[in-house]
Amino acid sequence: MNAFPTPTPLMTIEGFRTWSTIGRTKIYEEINAGRLKARKIGGRTLISHADAVAWLEGQPAYAVRSAG
Repeated sequence: MNAFPTPTPLMTIEGFRTWSTIGRTKIYEEINAGRLKARKIGGRTLISHADAVAWLEGQPAYAVRSAG
């Protein structure tokens, strides 16, 4: 079973929150900083799946520190 919900072409902020598992405040910080593209359609803020994946791929990889 897949742990992640099946993405739709356009996600609402709530849909992106579920997909990315980050909070609303961080989502709006990323949008306002220009790191996450969002579109206003009517009164709704929508994020395309392609932009969501691009944002995720642009995040730094976790660096493992060696013990010692």
